[in-house]
Amino acid sequence: MKTIYIDVYFMINFTVDILAIFIALRMTHIKANVKKLIAAGTLGGICASAELFVKNVFLNLAIAVVFVTSITAICAWKNTFLRKIKFMLSFYISSFLIGGAVNFIYNLLDKYLDKLTTSGSGEVNRKAIIFSLIILLIIGVLRVFIMMFSETVNEKSVRIKIEIEDKILEVDALVDTGNLVKDPMNMNPVIFLKKRVAKTILSNEVMELSDLDNLTPDFRKRIRLVPVTKSGATHVMTGVRVDSVSISGSKRDEKIDATVVIDKEEGTYGGYYALAPYVAICNV
Repeated sequence: MKTIYIDVYFMINFTVDILAIFIALRMTHIKANVKKLIAAGTLGGICASAELFVKNVFLNLAIAVVFVTSITAICAWKNTFLRKIKFMLSFYISSFLIGGAVNFIYNLLDKYLDKLTTSGSGEVNRKAIIFSLIILLIIGVLRVFIMMFSETVNEKSVRIKIEIEDKILEVDALVDTGNLVKDPMNMNPVIFLKKRVAKTILSNEVMELSDLDNLTPDFRKRIRLVPVTKSGATHVMTGVRVDSVSISGSKRDEKIDATVVIDKEEGTYGGYYALAPYVAICNV
């Protein structure tokens, strides 16, 4: 009978879960550092190892639910509920596909490594270690591939907090090196917001530039008409001078002077709800 040790079984699930989580993060455009990735993978290895000692189907299901909920909290805590659901689905899809790849790789190891490994538990455990190393190598290759062929020059994202009067909006924004648009009144950089998000802090009168008489004179002074060039054509978009904009980056948090512009066409934004100019976040 072949035996596989618990530490090796943990390593297999640790590396498989890291790969599945990594792919899910890329599919849903969620930002997570290496520490969060390792923490989620470690939790996956622990839960998988615990299931070996649990024979009850319902308890195993409960462990799986706790695991998926926990890794979602670790990797996507500050994201919207919809993006969390997308992350869970992406993780399940990735895990299913990787499961097929696991069987394929193990068949290859059975075919080509029989002469290099001993029989019994030694063979199984050596193949498991080699498999884990292959998974880690795949993650590195995927990372390099994404960096080389990504359409976005800078894949960094930041957390933006916008305050205007008594309303506050916090949203993740993709950093766009090509966003060179300026507010023509004060030459401040511009942050683009998708229309559906802008509605949470701006009234319909501002969004559509209708019934401006209902706005206070002070608020009317905040409104900007910002020329933006898209696909060789210049469009005039509605902008608003907000009270403050705070940006949370990897180094520190910083307040900047910026104008918020409403994007009614709602571009892809790489899966985010806002587009931040690179010049505004280079110090955070």
